[in-house]
Amino acid sequence: MNRGQRLSNNGVPATTTRRGKIKIPTGPLRPESVPTFAGDDSQTNVFWTTLPPYDSVGPDEPLTHCLLRVGVKEKILAIPGFPHPLIVPDPPRYKITPIPGAGMGMTATVDIDVGDLIVVERPLIISTQVVAAMGDLPSLHPKEFQRMLVERLNKQSYEDFFALHNCKGYTRENFTGIIDTNSIGIGNIPGYNGQCAAVCKLISRANHSCCNNATWGFRVETFAVELRALLPIKKGEQVFVNYGTKLDTRAERQQYLLKRYKFNCTCPACSSDSEESDQMRLMIESASRINICGDESALRRWVNDRTKADDLILAECHAMINVLDAERLYCEPVWTVWYERLVKAYCALEDEENVRKWAEKAAKLSRAYVLHDAGWDAVAKDPKKTEWWGLRANTRSGIRLVEDLDNFHFERGTMDSNTLRDSGAGAVISTVPVRMR
Repeated sequence: MNRGQRLSNNGVPATTTRRGKIKIPTGPLRPESVPTFAGDDSQTNVFWTTLPPYDSVGPDEPLTHCLLRVGVKEKILAIPGFPHPLIVPDPPRYKITPIPGAGMGMTATVDIDVGDLIVVERPLIISTQVVAAMGDLPSLHPKEFQRMLVERLNKQSYEDFFALHNCKGYTRENFTGIIDTNSIGIGNIPGYNGQCAAVCKLISRANHSCCNNATWGFRVETFAVELRALLPIKKGEQVFVNYGTKLDTRAERQQYLLKRYKFNCTCPACSSDSEESDQMRLMIESASRINICGDESALRRWVNDRTKADDLILAECHAMINVLDAERLYCEPVWTVWYERLVKAYCALEDEENVRKWAEKAAKLSRAYVLHDAGWDAVAKDPKKTEWWGLRANTRSGIRLVEDLDNFHFERGTMDSNTLRDSGAGAVISTVPVRMR
């Protein structure tokens, strides 16, 4: 053996290859980098404002009325180039239309692919999710802050706001019922560590499905919410979002939706064999709690051990991805973890075609969730320059290679507790369906 040559796990000399510089994305998805500013949690004063400022946009460009903590506006205005241009798809890719038994809803006017932009709009209002009696007006009830925010809307925005559905009926004042019915979470914004919510003229019209085909994200540079496709949507199909009950059982989802939004869900996951659907969601939930994100040690053991089959990691990843496909439920962090492992394995095996295929899929899903490709486009463009390229091929000798994993698929009714197993590669999906809180 040459000096400096390393041994594989079974004692056979293993060659090394020069690693590329392109990193395969790992870890949870994050929005595109914008200047960050530490939030001042000690600041309790709130104020009403309009963003973007009137003098920074055209006369017909929509604005958002906001209820924010003091100091937040200045940090947003400090973002270079704020506000970035608001580019709206033309012609529109949706229409708002009556849906039998579901009030108004959104349908696609063209075929829409995964990751494609459906709607972009500046919200009618944005507010911190927690509004307390605080600041310079301690005598005001929290809902009075919201009332004053709504009353500041211009005539058209005021009409658009009160045209939205109020599922609370007469149990709450109309404006608070509309806010509670139509608010969507947009995360935190520069200068504020807490969560914010928005009410939108269009995106708030999208109805719920437990296997939604679209999701939204907030782009602070444009100060706009973007609705993008999670699944392919055909022309004429309804655009669905999820109201926040993805991994609960059917009974739990129905209870939550009836209590919060006053309707019974009839989506495929709630209308089909609920027990089978519940089992698959338990598998997905279990997978979401396995901390293998960024853990390369198990993959490297497989790379360096020629006694392990080439398809070991591939079969494990495809099994989990096929569960996601069957349930039509691509939620974080599950899909990100398994796509990462799958692409790394294909790179290690020098399977350029499959690297491109799955990296392109990951880029589309990333655009749906965080409005950018998260680094996957670079992987798809040049797989051979990734840091994982050829690592397994250099240690393989006489081990069988699965040629066609497109035939490895999941069908409803064929999944049992042993399908997703401990492969010895470190990624274990619990075979016992235990709900974890």
